[in-house]
Amino acid sequence: MIRFGKGPKYAALDSEVDDRNAPASPPTVETAEAALESYKREPADLVITDVRLPRMNGVELARRLGARRRPAPVIVVTAYGDEKVLEEIDSLGVHAFFLKPFQMDRLRKSVQAALRARAA
Repeated sequence: MIRFGKGPKYAALDSEVDDRNAPASPPTVETAEAALESYKREPADLVITDVRLPRMNGVELARRLGARRRPAPVIVVTAYGDEKVLEEIDSLGVHAFFLKPFQMDRLRKSVQAALRARAA
């Protein structure tokens, strides 16, 4: 899913997200490919992605976003702590990485830090 809201624009992708409680106004997409297309039209200020997504995974999404002129910070979440994937994510310079389950307060703080760093 990708959401572009008022204020900072952010994108969140998760293959298992329950969108029923999400704000009604932002458009959503469910794949990394669709997120890239949306990002081309209107770049987000922050991207949160799961590693496991249909077709293109979150690691490849982070790689492609990182190749952009002014890439958005990326936060990656996953339930799978595969060491090879963790090393690959680290090599991409993502802002943060969270293993599920994680504390939402830690994610909120990471989001705030990423947005502050981007604004600086």
